[in-house]
Amino acid sequence: MELPNFDSLKKAFSDAVQVATKVTKNAAAATKANINLLSEQDKLKKAYAELGKLCYRDYIAKAEPDDAEYLPIFESITELTKSVDTLRTAVDGFRTPKAPEEEAPAEEKADLQQELEDLHKELDDLEKELHKLDGLEESAPVFEVVDETSEKKPE
Repeated sequence: MELPNFDSLKKAFSDAVQVATKVTKNAAAATKANINLLSEQDKLKKAYAELGKLCYRDYIAKAEPDDAEYLPIFESITELTKSVDTLRTAVDGFRTPKAPEEEAPAEEKADLQQELEDLHKELDDLEKELHKLDGLEESAPVFEVVDETSEKKPE
């Protein structure tokens, strides 16, 4: 009786863990960028509110604006606007799919697709061997194969 090729199984699991790690890190970075964006937007709203209060106070008092009061708020709004724009670009980068020139060439995609199919076949063979070793029915799945190549449509 031939034993399953555990090196191949180990590599398949290792590859899956690497993909999961990459996806998790990407999601964490996107979340962090989004939280930072929301924080900077909140600071910007507060700066505009402060500016509005000063303008209204001067309007009611029919007073000339005092540059010493206004200038720090203007500078804060300028810096916060730049920060919000930078963070918005970063957040949008997580949402934007890769441009066609950044995608893998067709030949490389075909090679990867073939490699994926080979791994599926190898997992099926290993699953059959494990069933034989454990005396399980062949219909009971041991491994669940998830196809990450199909595009998901936004809900």
